[in-house]
Amino acid sequence: MPFEFQPGHARAPDLGLKAPIAYPKPLRYGDKGWQTIQFYPARAGAPAPLVVAFSNAMDEWARYRFNEGGIALAVVPDRETVPAASKTIDNYLAAMSYLYGDAEGLGIDRTRMMLYGTGNGGSMAVLLGADPALLARAGVPFDAVRGVISIGGEDFDVVRRMKESSFLRSRYQRYYGRDEVATATLSAASHLELPNAPGFLLLADARDRAGLEESRSITEALVNAGSTAVFVTLPEPRDEVRRTHFLAEPGGSGWEIVAFVQAAFAKAP
Repeated sequence: MPFEFQPGHARAPDLGLKAPIAYPKPLRYGDKGWQTIQFYPARAGAPAPLVVAFSNAMDEWARYRFNEGGIALAVVPDRETVPAASKTIDNYLAAMSYLYGDAEGLGIDRTRMMLYGTGNGGSMAVLLGADPALLARAGVPFDAVRGVISIGGEDFDVVRRMKESSFLRSRYQRYYGRDEVATATLSAASHLELPNAPGFLLLADARDRAGLEESRSITEALVNAGSTAVFVTLPEPRDEVRRTHFLAEPGGSGWEIVAFVQAAFAKAP
């Protein structure tokens, strides 16, 4: 080698920042072409607990960590051509109904489910974990949900946020509609009273100001209402520091998720 090797000269992939590759099993649950769940079964033989992720994409390390822990993962997309909150919820509920109904065929334990989401998907996960009536529409018993994880969510109190700026008002009116009463029912902040999911874990990136403020705020509101909720700030990723990359290293960024899921699934119903 013409020059002495130094770790600082290595590109990020050389630090092992890419998770092992896995290929999902597609599950069709609706009549629209995009209504296909990306299902990653657990390797364990017994019925496995299930994480349902509301997102158009799933972090590969998160996927790997769940499967590594004997947990199945179902990634539910939402690609409506004209996005609307009510359609998003209907889509997520349809996927939940499918997964719950075919639990035996998929090798999952329908009594141990976790809701997981990023961005608006995280806000929706918290809503579903706070409003038992929604999961009832899907035919899923509320006590089947052992916990909720939200990353970077900020749409927890939509009515309040609509009043913060004309930009947010326009954005939310397009997605939630102009009826404030109807919009409030689709906000987790309107469903803080018990019963709620047994536990909530909310995380936000240190650079995400809105995600930090709103995730911290709904965490405090849940705790004040008698729920168990924890907020965690994720560190800013640095290419040369592997532990700052989300779930890339045991004990590193986001590892609270692994501990939270393991503890929630280990508890008796």
